[in-house]
Amino acid sequence: MDNKLVISNLLLWVVVFIQTFILFVFVRLVVQFLNRFRLGDIRLEPQTLAKGDKAPFFREKDQHGQIVRMPDEQEKNTLMVFTNDMCGTCKHVVPELAHVKRHYTDLRIVVVSNPIYYEEGLQVPDGVHLIRSDGLMNTYLIHSVPTAMLIDREGIILATQSVSSYENIMDMIGLSSEKVS
Repeated sequence: MDNKLVISNLLLWVVVFIQTFILFVFVRLVVQFLNRFRLGDIRLEPQTLAKGDKAPFFREKDQHGQIVRMPDEQEKNTLMVFTNDMCGTCKHVVPELAHVKRHYTDLRIVVVSNPIYYEEGLQVPDGVHLIRSDGLMNTYLIHSVPTAMLIDREGIILATQSVSSYENIMDMIGLSSEKVS
């Protein structure tokens, strides 16, 4: 009888520790979610990176296994385009990045998309880096796709905007869409 009581007490403590761990993980996730929002005026606004902010550091591998890092002093400016494989607008904007690359040759273009576990997903033009990372989207506080961000070689954000067509990107980097056609 004493052995059964000891075993049941041990099992009860194991269950209590497991539940405490699960509760700790859940509370941590809720805190991370709530930290994405800040109190502004009267309503809650999602935090975003704005012009003049320092771009978060990252070091990721692209589709070819090359290391892409931010900031990268060897490049002049970096255009980061945040996309999703299921986004219809993204499917139209990403192939047009070839025009941007052709007219702005000293610009490094990085497409950041969600990880996929099926088929191939978005195809990027030659010379464009593709990074698949949900963590990078969270780090850059991206709330909607497609979003473009222009960053200088020191890692300072020059512009950020939601994109509906690649002409928005061309305007953002200072090229008129008439030069492309």
